[in-house]
Amino acid sequence: ADIARRYLILLADRILVCQESGSKLEFNRELSLKELTVTIDEDRRTTLSNSSNSAALYPFRVHAVEKSYEFLTDQASEREVWVRKIEEAVQTLLKRPVLIWRKISIDRRIAFHRH
Repeated sequence: ADIARRYLILLADRILVCQESGSKLEFNRELSLKELTVTIDEDRRTTLSNSSNSAALYPFRVHAVEKSYEFLTDQASEREVWVRKIEEAVQTLLKRPVLIWRKISIDRRIAFHRH
């Protein structure tokens, strides 16, 4: 299976999934935290092998309304940090008061008075 390197940018209400494009990051997808869940199989590891060596990778899954992804980290501790930070961001978003914006029409009449 091909593994593509992706970069995650965790914001207050979304995750940006990016990839390298030269010396820059290119935006791929935006995942809303609104109904996002993260799953992890503590016992599961993925082994990446190439001709010179093999490395254990630690997966976690992000399930968003838009799409689900499986991300791999080099260390179990790095995976734990990502999962914790994403879950904290989701909980913080859910605790925020919901603001409903209404367009308010203001009748701006200017009265001219003659003296």
